[in-house]
Amino acid sequence: MDIDYLMVYFIEGQVKFVDDGKGSAAFTSDRDTNNNKVKRFGTALNTDSAMVAKNRMITSTDDKNYSGDGKTPEACFCKSKLNGLAEIDWSTTPIDWN
Repeated sequence: MDIDYLMVYFIEGQVKFVDDGKGSAAFTSDRDTNNNKVKRFGTALNTDSAMVAKNRMITSTDDKNYSGDGKTPEACFCKSKLNGLAEIDWSTTPIDWN
């Protein structure tokens, strides 16, 4: 982010969309949620543990500031957010993602 802050983020998974021109939603603006698959990368992040700075270690082979044993961050914050997906067929109650 800048000289005083480092942002690290984790991608826990992604949604794979079928786009093969087949099925009930082919060539329409409709969607067939039965064809979409969630691919998870490892186990879900334990956000309680993740927010404890001493549980983390930042290391790098490219940045001498984080080489060797690395550094423990001063603070950790977690924020879950959608990335590249629409809120279709979800709760219509307004949600503040900030």
